[in-house]
Amino acid sequence: DNPLNQEVGLAFLHAAGLEVDLATDGAMAVAMVQQQRYDIVLMDMQMPVLDGLMATRAIRQLPAMADLPIVAMTANAMAGDREVCLEAGMNDHIAKPIDPGLLQAKLLQWLRPDRARMTARQAEKIAPAAAPEQSLGAIEGLDLTLGLAQAGGRPALYHSLLQQFVADQAGAGARIEAAIQAKRWEEAIRAAHTLKGVAAQIGALMLREQAARLEQALQAQVPGMPGMPDLPDEQLPALLAALAEPLARLVRTLSDGLDQQRRPETGPAFDAARWSALRARLVALLEADDASSVQLFEENEVLASNALGPEFATLAGAIRHFEFQQALQALRQTG
Repeated sequence: DNPLNQEVGLAFLHAAGLEVDLATDGAMAVAMVQQQRYDIVLMDMQMPVLDGLMATRAIRQLPAMADLPIVAMTANAMAGDREVCLEAGMNDHIAKPIDPGLLQAKLLQWLRPDRARMTARQAEKIAPAAAPEQSLGAIEGLDLTLGLAQAGGRPALYHSLLQQFVADQAGAGARIEAAIQAKRWEEAIRAAHTLKGVAAQIGALMLREQAARLEQALQAQVPGMPGMPDLPDEQLPALLAALAEPLARLVRTLSDGLDQQRRPETGPAFDAARWSALRARLVALLEADDASSVQLFEENEVLASNALGPEFATLAGAIRHFEFQQALQALRQTG
């Protein structure tokens, strides 16, 4: 999956108390289930090497893999998608953007209770929060309340997703246009599909619809792929233009808002004793690969930033991506 959706999925699963391994393509997933016994496989549909359907069929042909729960997680939400997944050997289907409550329900449905390790308190961590995130203010084309809920009600995670969106999708329009001009249809389709999924995840629903229309139009250029019927080629530039302008505006507005948030503000004096206690607690949690270190860090970001200065970014990136050993090394190097 794309990095933004990976970050969302990992955050929800770690918050539920689960240990997670990431496969970057379908062939890797097939290899991994042969090397270790997993309780569940969450399968993306569009992947390189082997897509989700091909990977699932390959897993089902392996010995002792008939009962392994495989649940599709996909931005495809068209009629018949669920049936296609089930026919390939999957047990269930979750549409993206991921609904934290639905994911929790599916985990409880398909994981055996003695191995799920989801206490009631842990399950609450991935339930959507009712309060919207107001620090960015109103942004045209972005439903902040929906986006925050889809980030599990965690403002720090949602801000990280918005930063990831700006970094990854600022040039999406230009990439799609270049692929269209070179008639690299699969590349253009994948870029539009990715934009569709990440726009939905952050709450940019209108942009999501525009990306979906472009994706369907691009699919029509490939024989055998579903797409918009009878769509002339000259419609592609109009659909691309309809997507590029609001995408550029959203990226520009988000970038300005996030830059404003990063500007230092006058706050309370640095508390060295409090930082020492926090650092010791973080070290203990990271040594135990405890996902609660993420929440503890997010709740004390200002203190950590004041203490670490330019070294803060390295630690923050490692913790937010659940790279606990890397985070532990970075924290120990601070002295």
